[in-house]
Amino acid sequence: MKNITIIFILLLLSTGCDKDFLNTSSTSSYDESFVFSTTEKAYAALNGIHRSMVMQYSSQQYYGGYPSLMIVMEMLGDDVVLTSNGNGYWIAEYQWKGHRDETGVFPFFAYHLFYKFIANANMILENTDAATGPEGDKKMIKGQAYAYRALSYFWLTQLYGERYDPHSGNNSPAVSLVLSSTAGKQPRSSVAAVYSQIIKDLDNAVDLLESPDNTFIRPSKCHFTAAIVKGLRARVALAMHDWETAKTYASEAIRESGCSLMTAEQYRQGFNTADNPEWLWAFEQTAEQSTYYHGFMAVMSYNCNSTQIRTNPKAISKTLYEQIPDTDIRKDLWDPTGQVYTLPATFTRIPYMNRKFKVENSGSSVADICFMRLSELYLILAEAKAHLNETDAADTLYTLARSRNPQYLRPASGGEDLLSEILLQRRIELWGEGFRFLDLKRLGQPLDRRYSNHKENLCKTLSVSPGDKSWQFLIPKKELTANDKVEQNPL
Repeated sequence: MKNITIIFILLLLSTGCDKDFLNTSSTSSYDESFVFSTTEKAYAALNGIHRSMVMQYSSQQYYGGYPSLMIVMEMLGDDVVLTSNGNGYWIAEYQWKGHRDETGVFPFFAYHLFYKFIANANMILENTDAATGPEGDKKMIKGQAYAYRALSYFWLTQLYGERYDPHSGNNSPAVSLVLSSTAGKQPRSSVAAVYSQIIKDLDNAVDLLESPDNTFIRPSKCHFTAAIVKGLRARVALAMHDWETAKTYASEAIRESGCSLMTAEQYRQGFNTADNPEWLWAFEQTAEQSTYYHGFMAVMSYNCNSTQIRTNPKAISKTLYEQIPDTDIRKDLWDPTGQVYTLPATFTRIPYMNRKFKVENSGSSVADICFMRLSELYLILAEAKAHLNETDAADTLYTLARSRNPQYLRPASGGEDLLSEILLQRRIELWGEGFRFLDLKRLGQPLDRRYSNHKENLCKTLSVSPGDKSWQFLIPKKELTANDKVEQNPL
């Protein structure tokens, strides 16, 4: 891990998540004692991780940071439809081949990305206490570093490990736990052990971010707050089927977020600005921080002038679209005819294509990217309450669904019927935002693209049973070569 710690931090010192770039002198002779000599410098290193969330890696169009993983989670699902081969990107993932190729793009990219975050979080955690500066600032910096490490291990475990089973010991291998910058080669820890560390890190993050002497006012929504970390804790609890904990943390995150559900007008504005009152956590992007054609909007919007959009517009599954009532404002986010868009003649038009995601300037992929919003927290809370058979589970769902459909009726029944309705609302609400594959895996549900508008000759894979080995990403070959203590997932 040493080779991706201090060098990576130094490369990121000149960029930040805040609206202005950070200015530093040359880093050619810096060492960690300089990087972490003051809390201001430690904060700059933290800002570097924030910026790295959307950086392009290895000059590859695939490698667009965290949003690229969000896209893959939809390519591996059933609710987002690829409509053509386009320029060839994302097809291997859509066909359920890319993540099962140990020399392929995404097994390496996801592994590489999150272990970079972990390595840099470890450096921050090890060095910030010795920095010169206010104790409150140190707690803010360390709290966010703990959050990044937890987030990274949560993703890695969900991708490379088996799904968490509340009825087993979860002793199958997940990923290597590397908790210091001096750690040598490590074998894969169990799913249970990694989840235990994730919880510990999130708890530490909340304690530090809620500390009375932490008076930090975040300059943008890319910084973690205690409310966001509680939202992450609710996500983790949901994956663990720990309904009581999911309910507790989702409730606290909703209450403390300061957010409100967006209006119908705001819902139709294109999901492109962190000014949206629902967004808790997001990357706020400026024109100087353009992600060009590796950005989220260059793949998932309907109007960015990229080859991927022009030739391969993203559509919603017909079977899901038909379950959305006509009175629901969300139904306006897709066009069943493919003809109502005001687009240049060079853009392909396809039935059921999306207009949920929109760039303001079609010549650029620049837009704010949402990582967590209030609706997700309401859905977590409703799902947790439904599993706990709490009588107000339907009320929680109603609060959200009524804001989208003025004629929505509160579900009259509970049990499996209510749970099915909650999961349907989740699919509609969070379409395209990076949840579908992970939801199918955590719920032990099959992939089922049949009887829809998925083209078999394009997607190749129409269904996958819940117990199939292909729900696990393969460990990248480069890791197996570098670390002889790590064993591959079933091939």
